[in-house]
Amino acid sequence: MSSVEAGSGFAFGAVLAAMLSALSAIWWRWRLRGPQWIDAPRSDRHHRDATSKAGGPTWLTGFLVGAIGIWLLRFRGVDSSRTLGADDLALAVVAAAAVLGYLLGDLDDRDRLRPLPKAILQASLVVAAWACCAVGAGPVAGPAWLWLGAAL
Repeated sequence: MSSVEAGSGFAFGAVLAAMLSALSAIWWRWRLRGPQWIDAPRSDRHHRDATSKAGGPTWLTGFLVGAIGIWLLRFRGVDSSRTLGADDLALAVVAAAAVLGYLLGDLDDRDRLRPLPKAILQASLVVAAWACCAVGAGPVAGPAWLWLGAAL
């Protein structure tokens, strides 16, 4: 596969991922209505105004839909003879870290984690994802998927 074919396949995948993410935002806008998605101000919280709790589910859906869309296009669409490799493992690790980050935020919304343990857990997720991608997958995965870790 030439670099031109790979570049055009990635561009198509990026556009497809953006469109699917936008469609998921429309679905979430319809789904996330009601008082259960609003965190009212309380004495044990740092915010003074009512705050939406819908950021985590919407962000995670857009992230995963986009990542899966690009992965499927790379795996199936551009080069059908392609096998799973280090960059696919790196994407899976970053996606798993994103899901764990979402679950950590959800736990914090329900059970009020203290700021220091929450920050340590969040930093640990980012470092673990980076270490798995950079060390375990090698230089192929680093530039290809590590930018996704910035979203964490």
